[in-house]
Amino acid sequence: MEQLYDHEFDPDGPEPQSQQHEEIETIGSTTPTTTTPSSENQVSKRKRSDSPSKWKRRSPVWDHYNFKKVFSDTGVFLHFEAWCKYCQKVKYKATSTYGTANAKKHTLVCPDYLASSPIPDFDQKVFCRMFAEAIMYHSYALSIVEHVKLREMLSYLQPKVRHVTRNTILRFFHVRCCAHILNLIVQSGMNVIDDSVLKVRGAVNYIAGSDSRLCVFDKCVADSQCNFIGKLRIDCPTRWNSTYLMLKRVIEAKEALILFGTIDLSFDYVLTDEEWKIVEYVCNFLEPFDCITKLFSGSDYPTANLYFPYILAIEKLLVLGHNHKVPSIQDMASAMLVKFEKYWSDYSIVLGIAILLDPRYKNVMIRSALGRLYISGEVERRVKEIREAFIELYNFYDTSPSSSLPPRENGKNKVQMDLDLETSDSYGSAQPTIDAYLNSALIPKDKHADFDILKYWSANSPIFPVIARMAKDILAIPITSVASESSFSMGGRVLTKYRSALRTDNVEAFVTTQNWLYGYLKEVEVEECFEVMKEVMPDDIDFESLPTP
Repeated sequence: MEQLYDHEFDPDGPEPQSQQHEEIETIGSTTPTTTTPSSENQVSKRKRSDSPSKWKRRSPVWDHYNFKKVFSDTGVFLHFEAWCKYCQKVKYKATSTYGTANAKKHTLVCPDYLASSPIPDFDQKVFCRMFAEAIMYHSYALSIVEHVKLREMLSYLQPKVRHVTRNTILRFFHVRCCAHILNLIVQSGMNVIDDSVLKVRGAVNYIAGSDSRLCVFDKCVADSQCNFIGKLRIDCPTRWNSTYLMLKRVIEAKEALILFGTIDLSFDYVLTDEEWKIVEYVCNFLEPFDCITKLFSGSDYPTANLYFPYILAIEKLLVLGHNHKVPSIQDMASAMLVKFEKYWSDYSIVLGIAILLDPRYKNVMIRSALGRLYISGEVERRVKEIREAFIELYNFYDTSPSSSLPPRENGKNKVQMDLDLETSDSYGSAQPTIDAYLNSALIPKDKHADFDILKYWSANSPIFPVIARMAKDILAIPITSVASESSFSMGGRVLTKYRSALRTDNVEAFVTTQNWLYGYLKEVEVEECFEVMKEVMPDDIDFESLPTP
């Protein structure tokens, strides 16, 4: 394939050689050229497709080039020359027989062309989200993300793309289990746990491994007059909450363990005073995470609006641990911070809408939470994204055929009339419903303890009927799968291979009755968890003084 490439060409320089003259040709021009009889044989040898009137430049690559007709000294048309529109320095012999390969290659490396049309940055998360939307819209199978030829095409279009599996694309269809994410975060910190905790584990296993040693330990509990009641807990190394409960029980039995070490000479797990302090630090550090896990897993109160407040609490705990005076706590918190930034930076917009529906926080909490994760420009973009989703959801509920709004009176329904009255009295002018709600005053901080979000929306449904219907559906979304998973586990314990012939109504009776009796946290335990979280919630956010956006 011939290529005419002249690096020395100067578009403003002297005319080309006198043996041939050039004429600028507009793309698609059909202006005929005159030929002399002596050149007819030469013209007949050339293919008809080289003629200006015959060659139709269908390839889009030619849109980036200007064309010149090249004639012989006798005025016979020879061929076209294609000049780059951008750099004006590269020319190719352009005919139907030479193809477009060289012209395409030049557009990929031409600096002037690349500067005039910069390629946008590729975002893997946006790609996955758009792929998920395509799957939902066209009802594709999830396995489409693993099709070989589709992957080859996507790699050709964008070399930076990272292909995902069907399991990865499925996170984009449901809210991630927050308890599971929190478990991954804390477990990463347990991988760098201090040796003193390992010593405690060895001590518990040593005592629980013999009935005679258990009897000696019980006698030590009685002699030390400590407040320990019950038995020591053996932890599972892969379940951090069991390790926390083990440490909590061991600290309660501290005096008895010290006494046991003086009696049993084979006991090699005696802790020093410094090691006992480290064990207490680790236990106190893990306690709020255990409370958050229990609160996230609740089933008899809304949890969707707890997402962003407790993200701030977790972030505060990890920052405090990162600056702790004990090196082992610093190591744990540093490892957990890495996981925290990995998992909770990809938040759910649905849970962002849920915090907007909480009149204690609204936009203030979203800005504060996202401000800990992103720079200011990104925070504004994501806040706008959540607000637009809130408006879109409001419009859906407002026009939904299932809407149970009151009948119209004099061209307006009763709710609209109440809203006009409410906005004219409280805000001075009629405003859209969303602005009227989001710009209203926050619930004072001193009333947060006794606040019930369900009662709030029940009382304010006449004022904001559409938003109240949104709250009824959004706040019902659980942020963990613990309740559903426990139900399946409970059913498996009821319907065993020894009781496989039970009728369905009897199985239902067993499962529901057991759940009613033992399935939920006791109210006292829930209140204790909330009391613990009050001490670790961020106190650097003055919700009353901050203006509502």
